[in-house]
Amino acid sequence: MNALNINSSKKIASFSFLLAIMSSGVYANEPWSQDRQWLFGDWGGTRSHLEEQGYKFNLSWMNQTATLIDGGKTDSHPTRNADQLTLGANFDLNKIANWENTTAAFTITKRGGDNIANDIGMKGSPTEIYGRGTIWRLTQAWIKTGFIDNALQVKIGRMGMAEDFNSSQCEFQSLILCGGQIGKAQGDVWYNGPVSGWAANVKYTIAPEWTIG
Repeated sequence: MNALNINSSKKIASFSFLLAIMSSGVYANEPWSQDRQWLFGDWGGTRSHLEEQGYKFNLSWMNQTATLIDGGKTDSHPTRNADQLTLGANFDLNKIANWENTTAAFTITKRGGDNIANDIGMKGSPTEIYGRGTIWRLTQAWIKTGFIDNALQVKIGRMGMAEDFNSSQCEFQSLILCGGQIGKAQGDVWYNGPVSGWAANVKYTIAPEWTIG
């Protein structure tokens, strides 16, 4: 009888643990749950279903604030905000159309706000997301496909150069420290996001640690 009780207790405990995991997975994707994967939840399961079908949507809003503590050409201490709204979609064309090793992306971007550099008479921008006009821009519209077991990848369409090379780690919000350097130094020829240009990128992976592009 004791052994039967122990086994029954183990089964009940295992079932309760499994139920807890399943419940946490459900509640984790609720709109305002602490462990949610997305800010607005899973849209009643629609979002997960779309991703399984190859459609992934993105919405992001970024704000950067800069304050003048001292110096510049003004005795005041202005505070300026810059913001960037991004709407995008990624497509897994292997799932959508059976095109093996093929993906595509489409992104538009809208910038707004003010640059504190105008108040202090400096060149450049202390806020990385300011500039290139407060208008809607086509930031991405490309397709990428792979050959030779995906070792050779070809990407063509509208893109910024810092997407695939000449990128730099953005530790601070200053434009000097963020984005591809050539895109800033030669901004009328080579473009960083949110500006895009027609381009093609070919990359061949010789080994996991060696790539030619």
